[in-house]
Amino acid sequence: MIHRGFYERYFISPFFRDFKNFNGKESRRDVLRTFMAWGVATLGITGVLLGQVGLLGPEVGFATFYTLGGLWLAWSFLSICALLARYSKSGLENGHTAEEKPPVVMLGIDKLLSTVCVLFFVLGLLMMITTLNSGELNMSTGSGEYDEDNPILNRDKVQEEAIFNYLNYDETSVAEKDTATVVEDEDTASVAEIYDPAAVSPVAQEDTTYIE
Repeated sequence: MIHRGFYERYFISPFFRDFKNFNGKESRRDVLRTFMAWGVATLGITGVLLGQVGLLGPEVGFATFYTLGGLWLAWSFLSICALLARYSKSGLENGHTAEEKPPVVMLGIDKLLSTVCVLFFVLGLLMMITTLNSGELNMSTGSGEYDEDNPILNRDKVQEEAIFNYLNYDETSVAEKDTATVVEDEDTASVAEIYDPAAVSPVAQEDTTYIE
């Protein structure tokens, strides 16, 4: 017996194969399962886009999120309109069509895809939150207030001091005289003390030494 996968039937077919088919028929059960498959897939796509916010930063990440997310919602809107049009043409009271279709089962790959989509959303959300809050390390003590005097945060804190400051000094003030560097070399001796008439230069004596 041939089986069809859950996402092949309720996600790939409505949103990629029959996105412009307005003439078929869909049962209520198929419509509900299609919305469920679309929700899980959209959850995974949202997680990937949120992860881009964490990787690329808020500016580029949010621009990518809004652009690609808007394109996916526009594509989904077209496919959902075609799905609802096919459902409105189903005239059976019990909501099932008379067309024979292969039974749809939840294959292993479908379970794996569901798990991956949920993990993508959780991890992408955590990456975005981490990036947005990475500029500030908030180690609170549980009191609800940020402790700026936390010794753990201030252990490696470097305080910068300005080399030049722009204080308004009083330019009219005169610096005090530094008496420690002043050397007095004034000559206080009088003229009489300098000139001594008793000091007579000795007369040169004749050298009587002869060399034979």
